[in-house]
Amino acid sequence: MDYELFLRSNLDLNSLGKLLRRYTTEFVNGSASFNSNVEEIVIGSVFFSLTLEIEDISDIAFVKKHYNLDVNVCIRTQLLGSTFSEGICSELLVSL
Repeated sequence: MDYELFLRSNLDLNSLGKLLRRYTTEFVNGSASFNSNVEEIVIGSVFFSLTLEIEDISDIAFVKKHYNLDVNVCIRTQLLGSTFSEGICSELLVSL
């Protein structure tokens, strides 16, 4: 399942990505991958992935214009499971 989170950050995307990787590693109580290229930064774990868009910021422009929100970052979240609850519950069970 895919979700998008729009927010305003004073951090550059690389720093934000590294911070999210650190939080992801702590949350899953294991390791998280970090891949970066000119288009996106991807943080991955066994249960979910987070993608920060660098190049294709059309969604950000749409949200700014249509919802009058001051955002500058779009984080796409993909839960690796059939449902949101399955992805979150799987993660919580491993964390326990």
